[in-house]
Amino acid sequence: MMSKLPKSVSTATSRLAQVTQQFSSQAPLRQQQARMVHRSTMHKLNTGASIPALGFGTWQDKDAQEPAVVAALQAGVRHIDTAAVYGTEPAVGSAIKKSGVPRSEIFLVTKLWNNSHAPEDVEAALDTSLANLGTDYVDLWLMHWP
Repeated sequence: MMSKLPKSVSTATSRLAQVTQQFSSQAPLRQQQARMVHRSTMHKLNTGASIPALGFGTWQDKDAQEPAVVAALQAGVRHIDTAAVYGTEPAVGSAIKKSGVPRSEIFLVTKLWNNSHAPEDVEAALDTSLANLGTDYVDLWLMHWP
């Protein structure tokens, strides 16, 4: 079955299977460790918000992102990074819902792309990202290339 998938998808799927197998053999212990790591690796922003130091990036293969983000969230990762230009926002939003992890526990980052820097374009770009992500807020919104 994997031979019919594009190489990037089969590679990502193979790696995901390896990680899942590794984590599932000691799931209760791993989940406890993941929670401990998550709590101990936070940085305080000047806004008062806390951001997990370790984030999971989603810039590669769009088709592989949903299962990869689900696995990352279930493994304890709580900082997910995406961007409008990556084309991965819909997969990230779907993965968050499928993961079972409450949105309030996830630090979600996305980015404003270069073609939307004009003041009259910014709000519409954010609305599009929020719709793609299936959420009513992001925790951090960056200008991709300021």
